[in-house]
Amino acid sequence: MLKHIGNLLSQQKSEVCDGSVCEAKGTNYEELVFQNLREKFRLFIISSVQIASKVTLHTSVIGNSSALRYLHLVGIDCPKEKILQSELLILKTLDFRVNVPNPLSYAETLLEVLGHNDPTTPVVHLHHLCRYVLQFVYLQRESIYSSLLMAVTGRLSPSPNQWAKFVSVTEDCMLLGVGVIAVAAFIYQTSAWEKVVEELTLITGISAKSIMDFAHVTLVHITKNNV
Repeated sequence: MLKHIGNLLSQQKSEVCDGSVCEAKGTNYEELVFQNLREKFRLFIISSVQIASKVTLHTSVIGNSSALRYLHLVGIDCPKEKILQSELLILKTLDFRVNVPNPLSYAETLLEVLGHNDPTTPVVHLHHLCRYVLQFVYLQRESIYSSLLMAVTGRLSPSPNQWAKFVSVTEDCMLLGVGVIAVAAFIYQTSAWEKVVEELTLITGISAKSIMDFAHVTLVHITKNNV
């Protein structure tokens, strides 16, 4: 939105509002821009929500019909073409950079797939736990990954070369996503966590050993911090 306002201010100043026009209207170009924005503000909000739903919700995307119903409820009569134009304007303003990868989005996408493949998967409960597990991993990131490297190499003091090769593992959002889900599954229902790990392996191609190693190290740190 800030970038769009900046673009509008520049455009209004150079193309529409020369000094004589502004003086004649008794206003300035900034006021003209913000007056224009006030008329479209709710439309921009619903378009932003639509884009966010397409990026994160996947199976519950907010379509144009839902957007129209909302706009009608707040007293705005708007054709579908304007909604599409508004959404396109926001995407162009952002240079279409809307899908920034992060571990939570990986975990949420994987949980949706798990729930689709097996409707009995407690997706809501796992999602709730995943958020806390992910926060813990970030707070204990250095010690968790150090322990993971030691577990993988079997050495208490890994070599510099091993550390250098391990950097890609610390940046692997997919591994972090499956690991966090595996930890959440173990906490929620220990008896079923191996089934979840097996399904995650089928979905991602990451070996069950790698997922279990990550989960084991993380659980050890969680237990240690709760003692």
